Amino acid sequence: MKSYLSRARSYINREKSITISFLILSMVLMTGAVSAATTISTDITTGGYLSVTGTATTSSFAGSLSVGTSSNFMKGLFSVGTSSPLFYVDKLSGYLGIGTASPVTQLHVAGQIPTAAVASVATGNMPSGVVIKGRYAYVVNQTDSTLQTFDISVPNSPVSVGTVATQGSPTSVNVIGSKLYITTNSGAITGIQIFDVSSPAFPIAMGSSDNNTGYDPRTVTVYGRYAYLSRLSDMKVYDVSDPNNITYIVGSIIFSINDKIYGTYIKGNYFYAVTRGGGFYIFDLTNPTRLTRVSSSTSISGASAIYIQGRFAYLVNCTSGAQATLVTYDISNPSSPTVVGQIALLGTPALYTNARIVVQDRYAYIVTTISNTLQIVDVSNPASPLYI
Repeated sequence: MKSYLSRARSYINREKSITISFLILSMVLMTGAVSAATTISTDITTGGYLSVTGTATTSSFAGSLSVGTSSNFMKGLFSVGTSSPLFYVDKLSGYLGIGTASPVTQLHVAGQIPTAAVASVATGNMPSGVVIKGRYAYVVNQTDSTLQTFDISVPNSPVSVGTVATQGSPTSVNVIGSKLYITTNSGAITGIQIFDVSSPAFPIAMGSSDNNTGYDPRTVTVYGRYAYLSRLSDMKVYDVSDPNNITYIVGSIIFSINDKIYGTYIKGNYFYAVTRGGGFYIFDLTNPTRLTRVSSSTSISGASAIYIQGRFAYLVNCTSGAQATLVTYDISNPSSPTVVGQIALLGTPALYTNARIVVQDRYAYIVTTISNTLQIVDVSNPASPLYI
């Protein structure tokens, strides 16, 4: 099929007139010159190939083109497949779908819904964070103060390949390139610690912050040369361009509130943060050391996790006394984020005070350190999420 598409592309931009031949197997269905003013208003199904020749300076096709099927999969701009779409371009949004005719992001690759764990492996005591990089998963254990590396190249048989000690009690983990960042929280040992994971089985401890982060660091998010550490009531910025010499940016406290920042996320030029007391904050990263608040919302009563996909932000809302919910915000206008949908989660809000959420394609995956459950929500329609 590549040769046919290549042939179409190479001939489509010739001058003056276009001769289009539609063939079904070895029979010619239609042949003729199509002028710029000609409109084809009906669907044409071909079982053979499409040949385009001509000398027109410009040409356009305003309809829907399907290859290998007589059903045009929800009237997409272009689709390939038989009983299901292998490749699909949405006419309105321009989104590209692989294996789906309902793409929800710029590139949507449809996956499978997990129905059961395919494998398990022992970790240390009280695992508090996990991050994936290539074939390896890195887990930090809060009680043991350790960092574990697992080889997950064979999903049904993960293997522990290394364990190293960390400072304090690690509470979260992030990895960028060959550097791994953790937050630690144990008395005087509170802050950021960096490991070199160029050799994943043998992480090497590098630098750590000067322990002036204060109480209860929750997350670490990295943007270029800067690391943003959230804690009890504010956010601090560190220069991590030299991993062996982490430097606090004096006066870089982004905002001060009497509340805990539980979740952070960076996408494009914006930094997103949610708090236990119900704040949803968006900052401009134009000046990475002096973030400017773009907007704040209190439409939720309290949040513990955030994930962003496309133009939507997904927040886990967990205030005590209220129903725990998954809340969807439209953030296409960062200065005015708008709640567009929500769904009640299973269990009491107390179960979600330390939740994590990941959104992949049309599904949101939510876990907590208390409930020992994985919940899956279909968010293909962000305004109307559904339980699987």
